[in-house]
Amino acid sequence: MTPQSIGNIWPQLAQTQSGPPISGHGGNPTSAQPSPFHGWENYPLTLTNYNALSQNGSVISKNLHDDSKRLFHGPKAASLEILDVLEAPDANSPLIQRYADHHSFEEILTVLQAERGISRRDCVFGPELTLASTITPSHSWDKLPITEEMLRKLLTFYKVSPDFLRVVHNFGKQGRERIDSSAVFRRLLKPKGTHPTAYVSGILSPKSPRKFPTLTPPPPEICIRMAQVEKHGRVDPDLPDRDPWSVRQIGCYQRFDYENDSSVCIHIMPPKDVKSRLAESLARGRFSKESEHLSPLSLHLAFVTTAMQNWQAYVEDLESELVKRQECVLLTDGEWEDCRRGVGGGVRARYSDLRMLQRYFRDKVLNTISVLNLNMDVLQGLQAHAEGLRSLGLLTDAAYKDASDTLEYNTSILRNLQRDTETILNKAGNTAQLIQVMIEIRNDGLIRSYTLANKKLVDVARDNHQDSKRMIELARLAKHDSRTMRIATMLATIYLPGTFVAASAARPDPPPQTVFGMNFFHSDIETADGKRVDRFSIERHLWIFGVTLVVLTVLTLASFLVWEWCLLRQDRGLGPWEEDEERRLWREAGDQAQVVRRDSMKIG
Repeated sequence: MTPQSIGNIWPQLAQTQSGPPISGHGGNPTSAQPSPFHGWENYPLTLTNYNALSQNGSVISKNLHDDSKRLFHGPKAASLEILDVLEAPDANSPLIQRYADHHSFEEILTVLQAERGISRRDCVFGPELTLASTITPSHSWDKLPITEEMLRKLLTFYKVSPDFLRVVHNFGKQGRERIDSSAVFRRLLKPKGTHPTAYVSGILSPKSPRKFPTLTPPPPEICIRMAQVEKHGRVDPDLPDRDPWSVRQIGCYQRFDYENDSSVCIHIMPPKDVKSRLAESLARGRFSKESEHLSPLSLHLAFVTTAMQNWQAYVEDLESELVKRQECVLLTDGEWEDCRRGVGGGVRARYSDLRMLQRYFRDKVLNTISVLNLNMDVLQGLQAHAEGLRSLGLLTDAAYKDASDTLEYNTSILRNLQRDTETILNKAGNTAQLIQVMIEIRNDGLIRSYTLANKKLVDVARDNHQDSKRMIELARLAKHDSRTMRIATMLATIYLPGTFVAASAARPDPPPQTVFGMNFFHSDIETADGKRVDRFSIERHLWIFGVTLVVLTVLTLASFLVWEWCLLRQDRGLGPWEEDEERRLWREAGDQAQVVRRDSMKIG
């Protein structure tokens, strides 16, 4: 028989189920039950709570398949840890751990479904999803150690909302530490006193939630994506200044069932100490059904406080790194004066310091601000969710106070970290500007020094120019003297043969001192009739002297010219009978001109 209030809900959602069937609750135990993995190939189209009006299941399934190579490892690397948290756990072993691989995955989940009772809550973790391949010194990314088939079966088994895939697709990316600011929240509300499988759904927003007076405890379905920082512990002796931190993201899905106070959780890359804190909370009875602190936000608060615990130390390291990078701009008065004059040590800042501040450090701080904004969105979403649950009477006063105090405290810390990070960003910008100004001042000093040096070089060049002009004048005078000496030498050369063969005496006694041994001209004084008579005569063999003089002069000049020609060829590196290159080119050009002229005449 259908309850009377069934007419107040959406008809297309009347037959949906909020989770996997629980043994002992609803249904005929003797009837055949379909496989909990039925239709996993077409997830999310086979979900009973799938709403085709708001989601395109075919596109979601195709996107998951297309992205599988980037997101998932193969079957050999598949590993999944399943924690079975009991209501009254053993003090020595509060958490029952099971490890499933590609082959035992379905069997373990089926056993859990059969064994699960009203006093149990199941948590599915992926602890080995810590990214292993390092992309930057401060980050490492890797694929999820689960196959596409295992993920589809897991989501089909727990009837997880397709919104969780928006979180899954953000993993496995090979990028820097920048994490896009996007968070997903979803809750499901169920009417009071109606069919246990009927519910209406809505997306949680910062605005006041819709109030349904007739609604009571829903199984809220929440997807969260946050970011945390952890020290990776990798030491590189070659890079002593390597960033010791890694920025890692967290994916979380939870469905809390008020019918039996149980949760279904899927966590991707949870913080390392979440499990220990969960065990401590179990030991203190924080998760028992009788505890007034039990709420759907309990596990999320553990994630929030764990993810926030290292951000304070991370921001302090950022500030310390900035102080270390500011040391290059700290100058004494003497160093500053030396910098202005362009002498001495001057500025210690280098262009590498400016590049590290403007590109590496500034990008790092901007990424930190982006991640803090992401976490702030998550905290505000959880706060709005807590208020919505309280307005519907789904949270006790103690549970709401715990959630509100924790969220308010972490929100206050996050605001302080945001302000500190923005201050660090402004300081980094001011330091970069100061380094740039100091480098410009140093460059101005260097330019001034180079200008003075160039002025001195100009003066030296001017002096060299004057010296060159003097050398040119000396060369001109030397050339004039050389020409004069050459003329004199030539004249002496011409007269030398004549001097060699000329007579040196005017009479035969003493004997002639020349080659020919004779006088060419005779001058006698005689007395005739009592008068003095001068007689002048010429040697009849004077022609011999003339011929000899011409021949010897020609031989002397010819010998001089031949000797000089041989010396010039020797200076040019030419053989005795080798043709000069210039002369050869002129000869070939003349031959070609003659050929052209002859051909032209033939054509004419």
